Amino acid sequence: MKIIFKISGIILFFILVGYILTYPYEMSYKGTDEITLLEDSYESTSLEEIINRSEFIGKTLFIHIGEPLEREWLTPKYIRNDTNKVTTINNEKRIIRSKSKPYKYQLKKLSELNNRYKNKDFKLVFLSDSDSDTEKDDIRKWKAIIKKYEIAGTHLIMSPELHKKMRAKVKSITGKRFFPHNLIVNKNGEIVNNNAPSPSFFQKKLYAELDSLLKQ
Repeated sequence: MKIIFKISGIILFFILVGYILTYPYEMSYKGTDEITLLEDSYESTSLEEIINRSEFIGKTLFIHIGEPLEREWLTPKYIRNDTNKVTTINNEKRIIRSKSKPYKYQLKKLSELNNRYKNKDFKLVFLSDSDSDTEKDDIRKWKAIIKKYEIAGTHLIMSPELHKKMRAKVKSITGKRFFPHNLIVNKNGEIVNNNAPSPSFFQKKLYAELDSLLKQ
């Protein structure tokens, strides 16, 4: 038993050392020409605050809510068809999908969306999940995933307060509180589609809607 405790202590020590060494490096990431990080979004308490930011004035927005954290909440019918590890937390199914084909396919389609409209009055906006006990840890994880997958677009992160509000909003629209979820905002800052098509499954329909908005 003593040996087990010693081994556990050594493992925890190295985990802690690794965390301490990588933390400043991960927090120092500021994005690239193609990746904009709006770290102060963590202070926002409403979707309206996000939409009315100066960076988005006069722009058509496609807001993708949920990524880039490496997990998604899925309904059981999807879980049965997925081979990734599933765990149960608070009686709900949580599945790690960062290495799965669906996750990477979704990022690919979002990248195609960004490339199609990046030279127009358009912004692909990621309103990302948060799941840690502290703001700094949320932001650290958020930056690490964006950098890892080089996710082009404008990135914001939800505070726990806004996260709770957005789950309630999504549930009122779809009857479920699962992310990801998509919204479209016109150049006047008005939400014109509360349940926008997914670029992964309804690309043509989405492009047609955005093309029409951008002509206005």
